Amino acid sequence: MYGIFEKAGGHKADVDAYQLELQKKILTPLDMNNTIFGFPKSRKDSLFCHIATPYLYDQVNKRFTEDTANYARWTRAFPSGGLLSTVDDLVKYTNSYDQKKLITQASYDKVTSPTVLNDGSLSPYGLGWFSETFAGKKIHWHYGQAESYAALFIRVPEICYTFIFLSNANGPSDALRLGSGGIWESPFAAAFLRHYVFTKDPKAQQQLSLEENIGKALFLRYAGKKDEARQLIDQIAKSSPERFNLYDPGLIYLLTDLQGNPVLIDQLAEAYSAQKHVQPYVLADLAHYYEKQERAERALQFYRELADAKGFELWQLSADAARKSGQLLAKGGKVAEARQYYWKAVNDMKIQWADDNAIRAVISEMNAATVK
Repeated sequence: MYGIFEKAGGHKADVDAYQLELQKKILTPLDMNNTIFGFPKSRKDSLFCHIATPYLYDQVNKRFTEDTANYARWTRAFPSGGLLSTVDDLVKYTNSYDQKKLITQASYDKVTSPTVLNDGSLSPYGLGWFSETFAGKKIHWHYGQAESYAALFIRVPEICYTFIFLSNANGPSDALRLGSGGIWESPFAAAFLRHYVFTKDPKAQQQLSLEENIGKALFLRYAGKKDEARQLIDQIAKSSPERFNLYDPGLIYLLTDLQGNPVLIDQLAEAYSAQKHVQPYVLADLAHYYEKQERAERALQFYRELADAKGFELWQLSADAARKSGQLLAKGGKVAEARQYYWKAVNDMKIQWADDNAIRAVISEMNAATVK
């Protein structure tokens, strides 16, 4: 996004063009007077008494601690995050879409249209909005996730309903896998849809109850209550076994972490492979699981798929997957292929500006593992 706001607004490079344009085009016209760009730089600023204290959740000790580092980390806003707002201001924002105040219906339809991928299939993510359909109704939404904040913004345009959820801890987003879509897996979203949107649709109600239970299992795992999460998943598997034949990043994340029923995980892995889209976190979850299960061939399949994926070279997951592929290939005696993946890991690490010592360690490991 750098340079776009400067060019659009005719600003010089040394000003915060994003802040100026957002203020001029959205905040001021909508009277969103309680939305600010990051934390005030001074803790003595009077605004601090109006800002919810951010908290980090310690999953080991199961307690919350104030995230004091967040105050210095977010002193300005970016297109990807940093705005501090209120429910009342965000109501003004969502109403502007229903009332066509900021953009036309045609423009709204464009930004909420799913992206057409190279193979002709659709991604749920459009231009800044996820767009999905549940039981015949369009749902437009986005989520927020930072170190100690989470947010959920859901619109059902057909009935002009909006659900706004703000949290001063990141669990409501961090516990889930929302980046691939499937907003109904959030227990908060499922409860909203069940109690306000699909009140007269028994079939939708039943499906939402199932999705809400999957979300609850994810939250139990996040809170360290893994035995309870396993029990809930076992109940779902007995009552709705067909649900595990569908591609679901959240369920894959949950079951691979819990080392759950291997048959169900194999079914979910097949469902992932059938949809043919690269999802780095899903590939990493599956690869790690199969490696722990000592199913090296299956683990290598997913590590290599992640390492070979184009466009993810800046992700540490890509370098890690290439290194793991090298390790497994070397153990299998495939020295030439192993070296290729080790060098892929090194090149990815260089792109990621990894520490020189870390890069040397990978090269040393490669030489030791592939010596004839």
